Amino acid sequence: MKININTKNLTLTPAIEEYIYNKIGSLDKFILSMLREKSVSQAWVEISKTTQHHKKGDYFETDVNLKIAGKDFRAENKSFDIRISIDEVKNELQDQLKAYRGKKFSKYLRGARLFKRLNKFSPLAWFRTKKGGRNREEGL
Repeated sequence: MKININTKNLTLTPAIEEYIYNKIGSLDKFILSMLREKSVSQAWVEISKTTQHHKKGDYFETDVNLKIAGKDFRAENKSFDIRISIDEVKNELQDQLKAYRGKKFSKYLRGARLFKRLNKFSPLAWFRTKKGGRNREEGL
């Protein structure tokens, strides 16, 4: 997964950058189980300090846009700690990916059930054999 990080009103330290790569990169296992073919997934992470005038500490906002095979997922969170904000965004994206995977799997099962139902023969159907033209139900 390719992760692009943008910051606003904040300097990005290597520790925070590594934390983002670990947390957002851990979503890759959900993405790989969802896709059959190899495709490039991208995540855009924006971390910002919302204002400069808070009386008691800073307030951070984290937005993540995740694009997987044409499908977009988005999560955002505001918190007093940047690590808590990143964790909450990761959990929200994880829930969205699980829900999408469940919908995709249920559509597959629905199609399989329909196919099975359409391929059943009707119990009222009459089958002819080559010998003497007798019905299978009458016995051979």
